Amino acid sequence: MTDTRDAEARQAAPDEAHRRDEEVLTLQYWLANEDIYTSTFVKNWLKRTPRGEAADALASIAKYARPESRSPLTMMFLGLTAMLTTAEIISINSPAGRKAGIRAALLLANLNDVRCLMPLVAVFEMHWFWEGKYQQAIESALLRFLLKDDDSLDWKMHIETLQSLAERIWLSGDAKQDLSVRKTDLLVAALRRMKLTPESARPATSLLLRKIVDGVRTPQRRRAAIAAQALLTGNEPS
Repeated sequence: MTDTRDAEARQAAPDEAHRRDEEVLTLQYWLANEDIYTSTFVKNWLKRTPRGEAADALASIAKYARPESRSPLTMMFLGLTAMLTTAEIISINSPAGRKAGIRAALLLANLNDVRCLMPLVAVFEMHWFWEGKYQQAIESALLRFLLKDDDSLDWKMHIETLQSLAERIWLSGDAKQDLSVRKTDLLVAALRRMKLTPESARPATSLLLRKIVDGVRTPQRRRAAIAAQALLTGNEPS
C-alpha cells in the first residue's frame, strides 16, 4: 500500500508542476493585457489561490519588470514587431513582458512580499520625460511598502536595492531642482530602512548619505539631507 501511494505521489508531482506553470503563463497573459484596473480573472485568481502560492507566481512574473531600453535600434525593432504581429509577444525584454512584470510587482507589494522591492525599483524612472503610466502607482506602492510596520521583513538583505532607490530619487529630474513631496517622502522612507546597513555595505551607504547631505538645499532636498545627516550621526531619521 505504501509503495502504491509513493508511486501516485511521484506521478502527481509533475502534473502539479505543469498545472502551476500553465497557471503562471495564463496569469502573465492577463497582466500583460490589463490597463489600469485589475481584471476579474486576476481578482478571482487571487481569491482562490493560497497566499504563498500566489506570491511565488507573482514573483516569477515580476522578474520581467526591467528598465525600458533607450537604444534607438531596440525601440525601432519593438515598433516593427508591434506593427507586424497580431498579438504582443510576452518576453523578458518586450513591452508586454515589462507591463506584466510591473503589474505583478504591484500586486506583490499589496501582499506585503519583499520580493516586490527589486522589480519596482528597477522600473522607477529618474526623469519625467521617461515616466510611464505606472510611475505614480510604482511610487505609491513603494512608499506604502517601506512605511509598513512589519518586523518580519529582513531589510539587511535588500540594502543595495534601497541604496539604488535612494540614489535614483536623489538624482531624479534635475538635481538642481527640488523634489516633489511624495518623492521626498519615499526617499526619507528608504533612508530610514537603511539604518540597519550591514558592515560590508556601510562604505557605499555613507558615500550616498554624504552626497545627499552636501547636495542642493531646496526645501524638500533639505528634508532628505536632515534624514541623511541623522543616519550619519547614528540618530533615528525623523
